[in-house]
Amino acid sequence: MHDHEVDIDEALVRRLLQNQMPGVGSLRLSIVEPWGTDNAVWRLGDDLVVRLPRIDGAQGQVDKEARWLPKIAPHLSIAVPEPLAVGEPEFGYPYRWALHRWNWNSACLGDPAVDVQVVWSPLFTDESRRVFLEVLNVDDATIRRSKGAAVNQACAALPYYLHTYPLIVERSWHKLALLGIGPLAER
Repeated sequence: MHDHEVDIDEALVRRLLQNQMPGVGSLRLSIVEPWGTDNAVWRLGDDLVVRLPRIDGAQGQVDKEARWLPKIAPHLSIAVPEPLAVGEPEFGYPYRWALHRWNWNSACLGDPAVDVQVVWSPLFTDESRRVFLEVLNVDDATIRRSKGAAVNQACAALPYYLHTYPLIVERSWHKLALLGIGPLAER
């Protein structure tokens, strides 16, 4: 996906966990799909997530999140990821990495439309989308903003991942098609 990306597989994540955080090292481990872009994201057990930077540019996120998330969390009305531990480079993996509490509540940009945009993904059918929006009592303005957020995300992802991350490309085209946007016809 990226030039000079670090290879991260289940065996490495398991070794890091068992050596540095043995209390959770034996819990079930599974990749979160679609896999993260700056960070490899692994679900650990039922309520934890392991985040490992994949590229140099992402390595500062671990310490920034560990420092700032606990400071801002008490001042917000929604849950933010809770940093639990920071791991050190080892076994050829070059960066510090993080263990967080798993919680899909996210501060994002503070606009519910950012979270609602998931309804334009392949996870939803027309019927499940209708029920989801109805149950959440999402207003028309939020729906319109969610469409804009979905278009923005898809259009940003397509050129960046076009040749490196087929799942994101497929899901981006799905969102755009669902919203009535597609590639220009060849002339």
